[in-house]
Amino acid sequence: MDAVLLAFCVGAWVFVGFNALWGIVAFILLSVPVCGLTLSGVLVGLFGGTSTLSLLLSVGGLLSKCTHTPFLSRKAYAFLALFVLFVFVDTLGLLPFSLVYGDLAMSSLCIFALVAFALDRVLGWLFLGALAMQVLIKEPILYVGMADIYLFLGACVGLFKDHLARRLRS
Repeated sequence: MDAVLLAFCVGAWVFVGFNALWGIVAFILLSVPVCGLTLSGVLVGLFGGTSTLSLLLSVGGLLSKCTHTPFLSRKAYAFLALFVLFVFVDTLGLLPFSLVYGDLAMSSLCIFALVAFALDRVLGWLFLGALAMQVLIKEPILYVGMADIYLFLGACVGLFKDHLARRLRS
């Protein structure tokens, strides 16, 4: 199931970034088995499944593309990249304090949600939606459900595209 969700997320982001044809091609490339293995299955095996926030961002990106509205701002992409980096550094135990596995996990996620709201309203709603989904399915509230490597790569690509667009305009 994680492999299908990853293929969906990648196909959605390619569709949002380019067009529907490339999104379908990306989905097919990740989903078609070669020698019994799919590329998305291998990626999930290496790096883990997609997070709830990644799924909601993919659906939000599709909806914004279909309604022809802008989706995330440059600040939102920067926040997502820094948030995921914080989670990875904290998970590795490189910080003197731990917000990922401590008693402060829920309260610190709420603070991150408020920061997301302050930076970008759509991102704030999606962040709160991911928290609500974790509560409703009675999953333990962990940062791992909010951050993954695919989210980090997507945020970095969004920042890079925005940087290129700014450089081409000037």
